[in-house]
Amino acid sequence: FIAKEQIVPAHLVKGLLGVCGLSSFAVTFILYAALFGIPSFLQIVQNQSTKESGGFLIFIIISLSIGSLRSGYLLKSINIDVKPLSLWISFASVGFTLVGMILVFEVLKVPEPYDSDIGWKVVISVGLTTMGLGYGSYLVSALITVVALVGKEGQAAATGMNYLFRSIGQVLGVGVSLAIYDRSISNKLHSILNNVDHGDEIMEKLLHDTNYLKQGKLITEKLFYKLLKAYQEAMIDFFVPALALGVFSLLVSGVVAIKYGKSK
Repeated sequence: FIAKEQIVPAHLVKGLLGVCGLSSFAVTFILYAALFGIPSFLQIVQNQSTKESGGFLIFIIISLSIGSLRSGYLLKSINIDVKPLSLWISFASVGFTLVGMILVFEVLKVPEPYDSDIGWKVVISVGLTTMGLGYGSYLVSALITVVALVGKEGQAAATGMNYLFRSIGQVLGVGVSLAIYDRSISNKLHSILNNVDHGDEIMEKLLHDTNYLKQGKLITEKLFYKLLKAYQEAMIDFFVPALALGVFSLLVSGVVAIKYGKSK
């Protein structure tokens, strides 16, 4: 079927507006990858309950609200043109989000499976808080930028375009990351279980239910540790696309802020 009317006017995905949309996509991709990936890592590799792993998300939820309020306050209180100010706040916000992602990405490599040490947990909490502050701040500044670019007449369509890119980021943030994780863990499990007794059976059960990792009678203690390390490495691979898009978004936001963020 062919739509008679444009869902999103073509001019809204070109130029600076299109760049803002891509940046919104990338930042949202990072957040939703973290919202899904961190609890999975904690439950599978660190043997935490859903309640314990979900508790870490409180940091990102609270800080997201604080970031939004802080961005709004800055836009209101700093006495320069809204458009350049919102571009620079967007750039700084993407930077915060990326720093949070880097902290999380790096700390996932540190703890051994079933590690009860508090140090890496603190770093994850700080990373999630930083990520939430950045994303919350970005939401406000990005929408202000869009409205400043199109004015009142194009506000509705431009805002809708921005939400479209964010929605795509939400879906792909989980979907693409999971696809990479699935491929990675499948390859790693095949490598480990290739010459193990009942290896095919163990692999099939693990790919359908990770709880078999803890309950499987065919898994020896030595094999158990190797499998946990494989899941840890696969979770690190899970975050690679988010990290790459974070760097891309920071570069794009920086170029835009430098080029268009000069106060008149």
